[in-house]
Amino acid sequence: MIMLDLRINDKRLMPVRLLPFITGWRFSPDVVADILAGKNTIYGIKLTSYHFDQQGEHAEILAKEWDGISLKLEALNATLDQKEESKNELYGLWRKQSTRILPASTFVWLDEFESEWYAALSEMRMHIIDERPRDRDLNLSPNVPADLVKTVYAGFSALISKPTRNPVGKHPRFIRYHELLHFMIIDPFYGHDAEATNFLIRSIYKEHAHDPRFRNFRDGFSLKPCKSEAQQHLIYIWCALMGLPAYRDGKLLAWSANDFLSNWTADFDLNRTELQGFLRQHELPLPTYYFPDEIDNTERKVALDDETYAQANDFAVELPRLENKLDELESCRPETWQDKKERDEAIAEVQQQIQVIKSGGSNDETPDQRKQRLESWLAEEKRLRGERGALTRTAEREGIKRQTLSAILKKKA
Repeated sequence: MIMLDLRINDKRLMPVRLLPFITGWRFSPDVVADILAGKNTIYGIKLTSYHFDQQGEHAEILAKEWDGISLKLEALNATLDQKEESKNELYGLWRKQSTRILPASTFVWLDEFESEWYAALSEMRMHIIDERPRDRDLNLSPNVPADLVKTVYAGFSALISKPTRNPVGKHPRFIRYHELLHFMIIDPFYGHDAEATNFLIRSIYKEHAHDPRFRNFRDGFSLKPCKSEAQQHLIYIWCALMGLPAYRDGKLLAWSANDFLSNWTADFDLNRTELQGFLRQHELPLPTYYFPDEIDNTERKVALDDETYAQANDFAVELPRLENKLDELESCRPETWQDKKERDEAIAEVQQQIQVIKSGGSNDETPDQRKQRLESWLAEEKRLRGERGALTRTAEREGIKRQTLSAILKKKA
């Protein structure tokens, strides 16, 4: 997971709940609480912690205030020791519950923590049995389980950057990748248990099953420490394989698919407008945090039934396209009578499609009648021109997207 760059007056901070993760759990929550309480003698670390007061200003937490947290963690350990589950099950449960006992909205300054950490873990002061490479390093891109990401950042929403809004005439607005990743993890559609995201990933690989680029990328990603991060996997597929441009310092990032795998902890930018267009092109909902006012965002995707959302998507995507097409046709100057006839017929057809979208269907038929009519059209397309592409052709004939047609046909009478 790429961590968010949280700062106060340009000084970077580290949420206390993230300390176990960046230390590889050498500093587990009980060790963190003891250090901040000034009671840990093993590492000799002296560190001050802070919290946000009711006015949103940061204030120091006294060492004695951590005593109660230490007691809660001791009680958790005692409770879990009495359970009969396996050690592996209890360890996973302990990690989650102990992380949540550390208070939200509390932090240390990263530079102070780094200084104390590397001094305490220096070879002169600390011998590590069976030491491995980088055992003494901090990992500022730790693997935090998806169900704990929201927990570790709880209380820091005021410091999380909003989408960049550049003045008119300046560079396009950019979204930092690791921020997009964070907000997709807690997104109502892409996030939470990641069921929708995992389904999208499987669907993409199934659609491109015969493309070696997709197979190789899937296999390569499965070997990375981030292999369980579904949202990162999906964003990387979009950028590495499906053509969503990535940038650094406003310049196009010329990375191959393998470069994304090799630089899996690196940060980059996405153009907000290009992301919006890309998602709409592939009939995917827009992340609500960055597109709160769009009719086809993830919040509406979750709240509405399939047909209603699909109609909303038509308003957002198809209607502007058809209106632009109508403008082009009306501005066209035909040279012959035949050209004029074809133009007028095309204008009438586009106008009808626009009316269908605006009315949510034909004004003189019920939803059931419309469904029956479309089923008849689809059967006719299959009979005359074959199964392949029949759904798309039927949708074009009705002036709606294939997604909308599918939703209408699936709806029970």
